[in-house]
Amino acid sequence: MRTPPVGGVTEPPAVASGTQPRAVLVASLAAGVAAAFESGDLEAAGVAHEAIGRLLALAGRTVGAVVDLAAERVRRGGGS
Repeated sequence: MRTPPVGGVTEPPAVASGTQPRAVLVASLAAGVAAAFESGDLEAAGVAHEAIGRLLALAGRTVGAVVDLAAERVRRGGGS
């Protein structure tokens, strides 16, 4: 059951802890598509829909790397 709009904004769906960040993002975008569509903002709904499609197209590829900036600076000789 979807959360009803509050002040014109649909709350993003609740997600379980440990859920992949991209899955959380897709769920939030889907809620945004629904809210935009319900309010008649088809342009915003289309933009969010396109973003969902791009994220789903990445499925199966490796997840983006997480970089330890401090370690990278040290490796490059620019940090302590």
